[in-house]
Amino acid sequence: MSEKLSRTEFENRLDEYLRGDLPASARLDCEAYLAEHPAARQEVAELRRILPWAAPAALPTPPADLTAAAARDIRRSLAGRRRFWRPAVAWSLAASLLLAVGLTLWPSGSSLMFADVIARLQTVQSVAVNGWVRGEGGHVVPFRQWLLADGTLRAEVGEGGQARIVVVKGHERLIQDRGGRLYAAGIPAGQRLDLDLVLRGLQAAYQRPDAADNSYEFSKQDLGEVMRFTRRDRASLGYGPSNRKWVIEVDKRTALPVLAQLHQLVDGHWVQISELHYAGFDRPVAAEIFELTGPALPLTAADRQRFWFELFISPDSIRRPAVYVPAGGLQLYWSAADEMPAGVSSGGSTFAAGGISTLEFRNLPLTQVVRDVTGLPAAAGELGKRRVSLVMSAKTVLPWRYKLGAVLDHLGLAYEVVRRDTTRRRYVFSHDGWPIAPSAHRFTSARVVADSAGYHYVFERVELQAVIRSLLGNCDRQGHLGSRDTLDFAWEGSPAENPFRQRLDLVCDIPGATFATNIRYLREDLGVKVRVEEEVHRVREIRLLPGD
Repeated sequence: MSEKLSRTEFENRLDEYLRGDLPASARLDCEAYLAEHPAARQEVAELRRILPWAAPAALPTPPADLTAAAARDIRRSLAGRRRFWRPAVAWSLAASLLLAVGLTLWPSGSSLMFADVIARLQTVQSVAVNGWVRGEGGHVVPFRQWLLADGTLRAEVGEGGQARIVVVKGHERLIQDRGGRLYAAGIPAGQRLDLDLVLRGLQAAYQRPDAADNSYEFSKQDLGEVMRFTRRDRASLGYGPSNRKWVIEVDKRTALPVLAQLHQLVDGHWVQISELHYAGFDRPVAAEIFELTGPALPLTAADRQRFWFELFISPDSIRRPAVYVPAGGLQLYWSAADEMPAGVSSGGSTFAAGGISTLEFRNLPLTQVVRDVTGLPAAAGELGKRRVSLVMSAKTVLPWRYKLGAVLDHLGLAYEVVRRDTTRRRYVFSHDGWPIAPSAHRFTSARVVADSAGYHYVFERVELQAVIRSLLGNCDRQGHLGSRDTLDFAWEGSPAENPFRQRLDLVCDIPGATFATNIRYLREDLGVKVRVEEEVHRVREIRLLPGD
């Protein structure tokens, strides 16, 4: 029987829930708690964006004053530093449309135009798109999607009667294959973001016009009735251009998109990956198209491989349905470990869209690559200290053994999975009552940049406990291991007065980037104290071995 958790009990299990370490019964207790507590769902989604070892994360009516607030925030935030990292989120209808237009409209310098587009899109209750995506082997595949404001969607992948159909509604994803067989895949509570969180992440992208919109190149072209915007992202660590370029055309009369394209640089040549035409806004949509009837089969491991694309169709697909599919489902791009941009000592990033995940590692130890690829810690040893730089592009559903094997084959190494009893530390944080100034920001934003001098942190409207997790997740890990250790936040008072749930603004530079320096900063600058308890815990970990 499922146990009803208190807030404290849920928080004490949160680290293990994020890592996937809980037994099935305890995990179900956490998901039941998340289903009843929207604020907790928001917290889980934010943590999954901030923490490098937590699983990725998706989110009902926008604030009535969004347009005015957006315009005010944009004008107030014209000055700022270049943004190197921003959390990835999944989008519901309004947020998807806002991003599709807003990311390209903003660099035009017209905050009024941006506010007008927001105002128009907030009234949209349904949208339909049709076009194509480039699938495996470079083949063009027809793609259609209908989307409602609450995130309900239907997508068709393929031609006519041969199309696969996807319906996402509430807590369930249904997939119908070409033979008419129906499969069901649940959507975990922690992965259902609400629209408020989506809009926070969205607005954070516009608070610094010269960089937070992350564009490297931007151009616009007046085509008469439509305006065409072309935007190339900045690379993930903030240096040079990325390998993706977006084109969007907007009807100047309605301020609504009419076409969206994605181009990707492949082997030195631009390849168009998708083209979508916005076929209708607020046109009547029959409720029946969001119903698939009949007995639904559970997904097997083989089914997940077959539906590698359909499993990741989301509201965001109305602007970015697909990215380049690497040959064989996996491709590695290696560079010398010391090939780093000026001022950056190391870094990593993750980008996911269209069922493809791209992991970038720059001058990072092999143990971190192992952890991020597998979700398991790597055993200590000299082999794991080797620093590497690579970009891995792979189908998200590929088993981690396949991905890790490709990396280690290139390096002439092997591995084994071992189980052992180890000491797990439980860090219990307390707060000595220092007043915490409330955040002055409307939307959540966080970024962490490493250089040769240490780490530079910028937190806006981030809970103190999330700040603590980030500080401990970005250090030498000699004191804290995020994939194993547990953080508890001790508070016996009113939930409304819990200092660890207070949202704050923080900009700081911490030299050294060690566990000790970060703990000292928490104690001396934020009034946070910690005691450490130890317990024996059986873990699985990856042991690196010399190759044959």
